[in-house]
Amino acid sequence: LIRENLSAPYNGWNLGQWESSRQAFDERDLLRDTPICWRDNGAQSEGIGRGIDERGRLRVEMSDGALNYLSAAEVDRISKT
Repeated sequence: LIRENLSAPYNGWNLGQWESSRQAFDERDLLRDTPICWRDNGAQSEGIGRGIDERGRLRVEMSDGALNYLSAAEVDRISKT
């Protein structure tokens, strides 16, 4: 049952039906407005998660205000200690 509930939205996105699942995803987006970091060609980059775009890419605001789009990366939340 859990697998079916998770598979349907993913399959919809995979079949080009992302918009129908996007609002539900946005409500659960743990990276939105959160400082994050990732590695890009061996160098660590940081920014603020700004949601998912219409193509399913993670939108990241960089320190200079520019937007970067991540299609695939291992992203970590930066915790404030």
